[in-house]
Amino acid sequence: MTYRNLVKMTYFTYYSMLNIPLKEVDFKHDEVWDEACDIFRKHAAVICANPFPGLAFKSTYTDLKLLKQWLAISEIQELLKEKIRQLNPKRIYAAFDLGLVSSYPHLFGWLKGRTLKELVYCEGEQSVFDRDIVNGGIEQGRTYVVDNKGVVWIQGVHPSSRLSHKGMLTFASAFYLARRSLI
Repeated sequence: MTYRNLVKMTYFTYYSMLNIPLKEVDFKHDEVWDEACDIFRKHAAVICANPFPGLAFKSTYTDLKLLKQWLAISEIQELLKEKIRQLNPKRIYAAFDLGLVSSYPHLFGWLKGRTLKELVYCEGEQSVFDRDIVNGGIEQGRTYVVDNKGVVWIQGVHPSSRLSHKGMLTFASAFYLARRSLI
């Protein structure tokens, strides 16, 4: 289900960026699913930061405490930064707490109710994976930041979550609107 949801979210995001409204999409039709898979292969990449996903233990639960310890290892952070540099994405959807790799651990929670400017005033300049944050806020109920290279980082939910198509459209819209607001 995780990869199916990633394919669907990429499909919805792609069409949001083309400004083509999607209302009812039936992924059970082979031609729709084939198109969605093709869009995913051309426009998305998946990096898994979790060495022990819940499914490895026949569980749907991932231990965030373990993930936090894993991401605190500098070599792991360097590997992830290098992958992001190589892939050079325009948008990053994180299915884990981006606070684990941000200069302020509660960054995305802060942005749900206050401005980035207030946080900078209180805590100093902010970064995610050592990239300076130049903008941030909330869009379609999703918190995001934009780094100094123009990359939009969206704090999301794990794609294995039961997301309706409407929920996926909300994420897709947040991706597009956060980026568009910078242009």
